[in-house]
Amino acid sequence: MNPLTVFAIALGGALGAVSRWRLDILVRRAVTALAARHRLHGHRDSDDPVRRPAALPLLGIGIVNILGSLLLGAAIRALDPGAELARALIVTGFLGGFTTFSTAVMDCWNLWRAGRRGPALALLLGVWALSLAALSLGAALAGALVRP
Repeated sequence: MNPLTVFAIALGGALGAVSRWRLDILVRRAVTALAARHRLHGHRDSDDPVRRPAALPLLGIGIVNILGSLLLGAAIRALDPGAELARALIVTGFLGGFTTFSTAVMDCWNLWRAGRRGPALALLLGVWALSLAALSLGAALAGALVRP
């Protein structure tokens, strides 16, 4: 394997993993802030300690994987098939490090074990279905923009 390709994958993977981590934190903070604001306006359902944590994995890692799938569809369609280094950096490296279905599956498993069957199934089926739709949308958008 070409050392430059290995470096591109490693660099992209590192940047993707850090981006995933930051986006997940930002989403979790936004959800927490919205829940706090919701409580300030007298809504009691956001105080339910069982309901609130279930939204966090659904939103944080779910958004990461759906966005990553959208970007993957666009990248696969937009990048020239011969651009091996760009594909290694962006597709295998960055988007491989950015998306993390293993974390979504772990969140699903934890919800299931906690008796939260509905949120667990919503995470499992929803993230996968929305990620597939996002990938298709990304490919279609890139196809329309790159190859008229």
